[in-house]
Amino acid sequence: MAGFAYVGSGRDFVLARYNTDGTLDNSFSADGKVTTDFGTGDAGDDDGWSVAIQQDGRIVVAGYSNIGTNDDFALARYNTDGTLDNSFSADGKVTTDFGTGDDSGASVAIQLDGKIVVAGSSSGDFALARYNTDGTLDNSFSGDGKVTTDFGTGSSNGRSVAIQPDGKIVVAGRAYVGTDSDLAIARYSTDGTLDNSFSGDGKVSTDFGTVGADGNSVTIQSNGKIIVAGSASNGTDSDFVLARYNTDGTPDNGFGVNGKVTTAFGTDSDSGESVAIAPDGKIVVAGSTYNGIASDFALARYISGLNVGIVDLSLANSAPLIYPNPINHHATLEYTLQNAEVISIQLLDMQGRTVQTFIAGQVQAAGAHRLTIDLPEALTSGQYLIAISSPNGKFMVQVVK
Repeated sequence: MAGFAYVGSGRDFVLARYNTDGTLDNSFSADGKVTTDFGTGDAGDDDGWSVAIQQDGRIVVAGYSNIGTNDDFALARYNTDGTLDNSFSADGKVTTDFGTGDDSGASVAIQLDGKIVVAGSSSGDFALARYNTDGTLDNSFSGDGKVTTDFGTGSSNGRSVAIQPDGKIVVAGRAYVGTDSDLAIARYSTDGTLDNSFSGDGKVSTDFGTVGADGNSVTIQSNGKIIVAGSASNGTDSDFVLARYNTDGTPDNGFGVNGKVTTAFGTDSDSGESVAIAPDGKIVVAGSTYNGIASDFALARYISGLNVGIVDLSLANSAPLIYPNPINHHATLEYTLQNAEVISIQLLDMQGRTVQTFIAGQVQAAGAHRLTIDLPEALTSGQYLIAISSPNGKFMVQVVK
């Protein structure tokens, strides 16, 4: 868990790691907690807003740091024992200035090649930076590693980033269009340019017909559709909202009403803050709801229409068997085909991104099959999916490392 805490009169990055029973992990910085000052002392605030874990287990936290008179993107990387990683920018810390105004990193994601992507805002525009594994800006990304995107009619803020399996980068947030704010999305090609195959210019804004709407979190389904969660005002208070988009940026009209869903928890303000896809394809949104006195946690789950685990390929009646599960480094996958199939077997993360390919387009005869699964030693512990697919369908098995 990453965030910030007051240390003296200023704020610092903080990081805590917990055991599976909820106790602090004392193998992490001796007491389970770390604070990081970016060197500006009590006068400068350093706020951590997002955390991601690399495949080798190292931990990346993104946010902002007050450098002199304004805020800059701030990024820190930690070893698995909680110490700052000195192979990352020599001291484990990086700040990035986009210009003369305030810059704030809000969300971090790790590409499959290890490069680090941070999204946020700069002087009222979407802002995006990509870093090499050593902490330097990646000059193959927009020439200098940095991109800003103006939605054209007012200030905009990037709040969440997700990376597609093809490497394209999706940033969601809000943009003021006319007199109120809309959910806003931008999609970038791997070189940092706006992807013109997405809505013609790489940008989409979605109006919920209210005083204003905010996109706070984005995720990508295994079929490539994009989901954004947030909140929208209904004139007197705010509600959870969800929007789903096709891969070309058009609203998915098979989702809710014209691609949009609104959920009220009561008669006061609700805000969706984070969205994730469950292994069965259902959509889970977490946030808050005000009960008239204080805010409570709020959680909603939605049917997505994503048929994870329902297959047309010729698997026998029994589901594939994988053992042991949880997996240390090695496991055995057993499955039976009723007919000959062209089979691919991959390891996916919970966002549907390919982590490892075991078999790619191999013709397999009808009958029983057994495959030894070898996971990379550097693969981060957590939940994954083993996907067995053919041109006729797909089946997924959830596994734990």
